[in-house]
Amino acid sequence: FVFAMACTQRQAMRTAVRQVATVPGPVMQPVVGNYFNLDVDSMFGSLPVHRLSYYERYGDVWQASVLDYKMVFVRDLEAIKTAVTSPAFGTADALTKPVGYHFPTNMLSAEGENWVRLRKIFSRAIQNYQLQPMVRSMDDICHRCFTGVSDGSVVDVHDMAAKITFDGFHRFAYNVDFNTVGGGVKEIMEVARTYSEALGKRIRLPIEFLWSLPLPANRRMDAACAELKRHARELCASRYAAMERGEEPVGVFEHVMAAGAGQDEDGKLSEAEVIDLVGSFLFAAFDTTSSTAAMTLNHLAHHPEIQEELHESLRGLDLASLSHKEIGNLPFLNAVLNEVHLTTPTAAVFVRTAKEDVEIGGFPIEKGAGVYCDWSCAALKTENWTGPSIGNLSEFNPHRWADSKPHKLAFLPFGFGPRMCAGRQLATLELQCIVAHAAQNFRLEPDSSRPMEYASKLVFGPKDGTWLAVHRR
Repeated sequence: FVFAMACTQRQAMRTAVRQVATVPGPVMQPVVGNYFNLDVDSMFGSLPVHRLSYYERYGDVWQASVLDYKMVFVRDLEAIKTAVTSPAFGTADALTKPVGYHFPTNMLSAEGENWVRLRKIFSRAIQNYQLQPMVRSMDDICHRCFTGVSDGSVVDVHDMAAKITFDGFHRFAYNVDFNTVGGGVKEIMEVARTYSEALGKRIRLPIEFLWSLPLPANRRMDAACAELKRHARELCASRYAAMERGEEPVGVFEHVMAAGAGQDEDGKLSEAEVIDLVGSFLFAAFDTTSSTAAMTLNHLAHHPEIQEELHESLRGLDLASLSHKEIGNLPFLNAVLNEVHLTTPTAAVFVRTAKEDVEIGGFPIEKGAGVYCDWSCAALKTENWTGPSIGNLSEFNPHRWADSKPHKLAFLPFGFGPRMCAGRQLATLELQCIVAHAAQNFRLEPDSSRPMEYASKLVFGPKDGTWLAVHRR
């Protein structure tokens, strides 16, 4: 009996070893793993279509590693569903640790009941501030920005979009007009860019002990963080003073700051929590939207027939007179934006962390491993779509959205579940306004001397600007 049990255990161990050994992925190197065997640019700094070769080679679930950190890439919908719904998975350490290093009490890095409390306060603040006033604000900001563009000039539309979204968010959040589009204060925007690019590098390679080393990159990031927090303190101090004078909260973050003064039913926020919330949203609230806007305008420049169709669909519309819901119901505008999210998504992958040893896609996943839910590559599989006009998913074709759609887990530009982007409605409205104003007023052409290149910073987007020739209509 003992001999039989020993043989059974030995066979079970061999089976387990074979199962672990068959987890696909590039060849592992001792100690360092296989991360450095990957083409990192094609993995993180290129289009989703360029990652398809890894799935074709290794399957819909495969593993990479660096030192003792495991990265499991999945495009299988059942595997994605498990990662986003199972209690065995939590918020990604690859995100919470880099963000929490400088902003330990902000909503992006909070966990458990503390995150639930912060999320409630922030959600209520957004509900207390209606989006409708932002339609006129965005119309005003876009008009100021585009008025200064000379007919026939070549401009960096990524920089323009960054200024518009930076000004728009601050108008929404604090009722403050930085007027970067008109040449106003833009130093804090540059600091935010510096910090977000450095944060993106840490998210892609989340090895915490490297962050405290006396390296130039770390010193630049520390200095940028200090400047963001200084700005957040000054902004909060001025708004607290206004509230003490009896003025009502006028922006979404003033409702958050009201919680800091103990006026929220969920309890008092600490000063550190308020500063971290305000400081972190300074860099997180405009980069994604401006990159998406720039890539949208670049697509339109390279597809003049789509650009003309969009222009005709918007002809005669006074955007400032529309409600945000009416703008959201403009079919071809939103088909164009959906197609941009499909072909060039700024957040193509989101990460979950295994809180325990678990199985996903038929493979064992170690506790602490990051599961990279690659929805954008799942969206490139025709079997994950329904409808008659799916077509070639690697080609830019907004018309497919008229009668076809992807599985809900294969189209997650704003994430999924409770951690879904809290500002997605504002971001969408900003995108709609920027693209609509540009399509109504300009004919865009590529600048052949400076084609747009892609890179992954905090988000995926233009590497060194998006230079287009603009002609007034």
